[in-house]
Amino acid sequence: MSEPGATTAERRRDPGDWSLLSEGVCAHFRTGSFAVGAELAKAVVTLVPADAVRVAIDVRRRGVTVRLPADGAGEGDGRLEAGTAARISAVARRLHAPSDSSALQSVEVAIDASDVPAVLPMWQAALGYEANGDSLVDPRGRNATFVFRPGHEPDGRRHRVHIDLATPYDLADARRAAALAAGGRVVTAARPWVIADAEGNETCAGGANPDLVPRAPGEREGWDGDLAEAADEPAEVGWREFHETAGVADWRMLDMGATAFFRAGSLAAGARLVREVSVLPGLGDRRPELDLRPDGVTVRLITLTPTFGGPASRQDVVLAREISTIARALGLVADPTGVQSLLVAIDALDIPAVKGFWGAALGYEPRPDTDQDLLDPLGHCPVVWFQQMDEPRGQRNRIRLEVTVPAQHAAARVLGAVAAGGHVVGDEGPDRTLIADVEGNELCLAAAR
Repeated sequence: MSEPGATTAERRRDPGDWSLLSEGVCAHFRTGSFAVGAELAKAVVTLVPADAVRVAIDVRRRGVTVRLPADGAGEGDGRLEAGTAARISAVARRLHAPSDSSALQSVEVAIDASDVPAVLPMWQAALGYEANGDSLVDPRGRNATFVFRPGHEPDGRRHRVHIDLATPYDLADARRAAALAAGGRVVTAARPWVIADAEGNETCAGGANPDLVPRAPGEREGWDGDLAEAADEPAEVGWREFHETAGVADWRMLDMGATAFFRAGSLAAGARLVREVSVLPGLGDRRPELDLRPDGVTVRLITLTPTFGGPASRQDVVLAREISTIARALGLVADPTGVQSLLVAIDALDIPAVKGFWGAALGYEPRPDTDQDLLDPLGHCPVVWFQQMDEPRGQRNRIRLEVTVPAQHAAARVLGAVAAGGHVVGDEGPDRTLIADVEGNELCLAAAR
């Protein structure tokens, strides 16, 4: 395998398992089951330093993604001690988990600003992120990094791209107040609130308070069934019903399912929770997402079928209770401040034409229950959804996505996006191509170094 510090040209000749993306040195291994994925995660934990603070392990039903810190900050040469990556790859091979670099990518949100210091604090407060120069980084390593670029003066017109931010309902008011105190202004004072920074870049922020969500017809005050009572086909449990159900106090309902963060204190402690969850009966073909970090584990339960898209199913309720019970037995404590989700919203006149481009450019899949959303098949990068626009807004957006993929896949990704109706705007530097959809919404696609 090629070493993590290899040059782009070397990677194209011998790509190996690992790629240097914006988030670090990354590899994805196809495991085929949660149980094998948990075994691989446990092995990774034993191979990295016990005091590692930037290791990320995402366990999914069919694969595991591992992100290791590059040696040096983002501007460094990115060389990692090659032995660590090689040993992880060797364990994956013993577990019959082949690598799949085509599944790898990182997605960052880039915001143009004529005055970065005036804009960045509002976004830091709204997101709850940590500042790193002119970037904002999710301290959990789960949601997209935001980068701020020097740009032109705002022209006062509303742009076609904005950020939707879902936070726990019991934290949303404090987060919104912090964003306003940091220079934000209210655009729409309703749930969900729309807040803009000093130059007009918008975020739709809030959390669905179950006390304020009308009870749906037939929705009960909590559901207390067990797995035997949960039908084979998903049966909906509404927002209020979920939060009124006993045994799910650790969980918060966000836009893409019930989510909880369990503080673990170490990778090893978190890996034990991942292992116990991976062997729970009833997982079957379900797709919970488990993100292991040095400070804890984020678990998201999501049910998506062509006829069901949430907010939660009865099976999700049963799993949430069982996972909370396991976490408590392991001494892990839930912390709702550690969960949120982020979506990128694109206004469009011709949604099918625009959506095809973005699916190809991002390598995303359509959400099965709606024609509005595109999902990262690995559940790591932000959801992209499309909102109908009534009339053209032709100005250049100040918010865009910047995507980094392994070097050997970059050209094919660009060609696929163009074949899906996009066009090449130009080059932004070595191995960086600016492409756009038919309505001018741009994306920068970079080949990993």
